[in-house]
Amino acid sequence: MAKKVNKLFLTLNVGEKPEESIASFKRYIGIAAVTVTALNPTKKELEALYEREYQEPEYNVETPKGRAYRLEFHVKTDPQWANLNIDTTGRIRFLISEKPRKSKDETKVQVIDDYGETAWVTKAQFESGEKPEGCRVIGKYRVCHEGEADLVAFLKEWLNIPLSTSWNNEMHSWVPKNQDELEKCKIILDWKELVNGNLKELQDLIKQCAEYRVKVLFGIRTTEDNRHYSDICNRIFLRHSNGNLSRFDKELNRLKESGMYANTQFSTDVLHEWTVNKTTFTPETGPMPTTEEIPIPSEFTGQDDMPF
Repeated sequence: MAKKVNKLFLTLNVGEKPEESIASFKRYIGIAAVTVTALNPTKKELEALYEREYQEPEYNVETPKGRAYRLEFHVKTDPQWANLNIDTTGRIRFLISEKPRKSKDETKVQVIDDYGETAWVTKAQFESGEKPEGCRVIGKYRVCHEGEADLVAFLKEWLNIPLSTSWNNEMHSWVPKNQDELEKCKIILDWKELVNGNLKELQDLIKQCAEYRVKVLFGIRTTEDNRHYSDICNRIFLRHSNGNLSRFDKELNRLKESGMYANTQFSTDVLHEWTVNKTTFTPETGPMPTTEEIPIPSEFTGQDDMPF
């Protein structure tokens, strides 16, 4: 109940003890088409982008396996896509490292070719250069670093880079395109430069491709103390020309079944305002991330720096 306070120089009414308002600003959930507005902006660039004050951002991250580097792609929704009429922003975050990406039991390592296609190989396959049956990798492959496959997948969809293979119904397999077409499919990153924070070429691409759009999945991450933060899935992307949104359902189910995004709610409907629903929180090991952090993927906890 409100109470009145009377003092010599002060008269005011004290209201009820305030509770945190989780609906103080709108949050959104679902599929949206976005443009990329910045990559790892400085404090000054952040303040110009969002017109408010920021602390100096730190993109170097310490993980259980050592140093990693965080890439933050700032994105803005396209209100015209699907008649959304929703103008909001978000960040797609990747943790990258020079460490090879290995399976949890460390019996396989992920490999990648010059066209961004990946596969998992055993030690024997890696040493001989053998490719697993049914994979889309073409020619020689190399070790795929932690965070590389997800970043490359995003770049391919955002920049509309042609695929290196096409499905052959008669052969029931993926068939490589001819050599002239393959030249247009290449995506080779200077990984060492990226991990050390040299992002100039990618940042230049943002200016050159300002009108390019990519479809992403917005979600809401809930922390142990029942706070809610906007999030964007950094594992599923769809090029703007692709209207088959069912891929989001398929990939999201796969990620959830593998234990990822346990505390993040997603929707595969077109972007819409999120409303609070009572949910049972499942605690995770370790402290929860802040709004400036992302959970460290399981592949960052290995011990061996070599592929095997």
